[in-house]
Amino acid sequence: MKALLDLMEKAANLDGDQAALENLKTARESQVASERLKIAVQKVPISLRPGNANPLAVLYGALSGAVHQEPEEVAIGTAKRILKTFIFLFEELKERMDSAEAYAAEIQQIRDETKKSSNH
Repeated sequence: MKALLDLMEKAANLDGDQAALENLKTARESQVASERLKIAVQKVPISLRPGNANPLAVLYGALSGAVHQEPEEVAIGTAKRILKTFIFLFEELKERMDSAEAYAAEIQQIRDETKKSSNH
């Protein structure tokens, strides 16, 4: 859970998304993991919403619905598929955020070097 919230925080910082950052702060205050996730998926940073779709909310809704409403065998199968999808999505998004963070650091270094050379 912490890794997911950390990833979302990175994305929100890169996006300058204050609403998502505030939402994450609220989510982190909860002591219950399922409640943290329920809160966190409400305001996902824009860079984690391709086509303005919130994949985390869709997965969360599908998982919670299947677990509580379907027969056990169906729920287990659905949960396994959703878990695989969630893991793939999380790994892809983490790689993307790490790359974006590294890129932002490189750009900042270029800016800093440009300022230094123009001040001489």
